[in-house]
Amino acid sequence: MADYAMKLTTRYDGMVVATFPDLPGVSALGVDDEDARSEGLRALAAALAENGGAPRPVPEPA
Repeated sequence: MADYAMKLTTRYDGMVVATFPDLPGVSALGVDDEDARSEGLRALAAALAENGGAPRPVPEPA
């Protein structure tokens, strides 16, 4: 699997959001950094698996 950058952002309520700058719309939420990272990897895997039926190709990481 290619390496995609993951950005972790802590929300106002303490929850952590994992996003992928190269893949708009792919995100996950966790109770802490470790949980958000784990959930983010699941979201990334799901997004890459769905690429076969996606209307646009998944870009290569920057």
